[in-house]
Amino acid sequence: MRSAGQVPEQDQLVLIKNDGGPLVALKVRKIYKDSEFAGQVVRSYGPDESLVNGESYLALIKIRDLDLQASDTEDDAAATAEPPENLDQERGSAFLTSEEELELQSLVIEEVTNFEQELSLIAFRVGLVILPGYESGIISPAASGIRFSQTLMHPIKFNSSRFQDSAGVDFSLMFTKLSGYTPSDNGDSFALAPVTLAGRYGVFLNPLMSVYGYAGLMKTFVISSSGDEPAYSEALALLSSFSIAIGVGASIEIGPQWVLQFEAGTNQLGINMGLKF
Repeated sequence: MRSAGQVPEQDQLVLIKNDGGPLVALKVRKIYKDSEFAGQVVRSYGPDESLVNGESYLALIKIRDLDLQASDTEDDAAATAEPPENLDQERGSAFLTSEEELELQSLVIEEVTNFEQELSLIAFRVGLVILPGYESGIISPAASGIRFSQTLMHPIKFNSSRFQDSAGVDFSLMFTKLSGYTPSDNGDSFALAPVTLAGRYGVFLNPLMSVYGYAGLMKTFVISSSGDEPAYSEALALLSSFSIAIGVGASIEIGPQWVLQFEAGTNQLGINMGLKF
């Protein structure tokens, strides 16, 4: 649940109400950032204890004996209203009856929170970029550049505290240089900027680690070049062509919002060091 006012503390009782009166009493189990908290229903005041997603409710928080703080949308009278008779309390804290404690112990609680709190990533990357060779095969010169990733959705979600998924797009811009690419007597040189745009789908193995695959296209732009004809023109055509980018990667969170990634694909082999935001 998300609070628009005061966020309750761990183990506090919260009474959820609407215009029709009390709905459920929650005991706060975990506090998240962004004013979100998870609670467990310990008492229901109607036939249906479910709360509608997206709806707004009044939450009365037990903070001391006979003194409840109301949300800003209620008048001052609600702030000092006594809780229902069956919400037991003692000064300084709220507690459950022995019967309710036994009921809670018999329940299995699985709290599910989103592993991916930040959806954007910008990273510095180094590695080898894979380009077509002039006569045959491929070449893999060293390159460096930047990477931007944006998560767009969680298609399957898995609804689990262990496995969750993520889908988004990746954009990378690399820089590299080639010399002696063609068998020209006078030599040649090329300054290149390979650009990759790909879709990505991954699965979190735990909150700190995920594996993913990507598929897209890579286009190499020639920034500057020199060489002798006719090999020079043929080299420009080869280096400027589109190529398929398919690969896999692993992402490890090494610090608060800092991520280390390893990738291998048809377009590159590299390591990314990035910051999520």
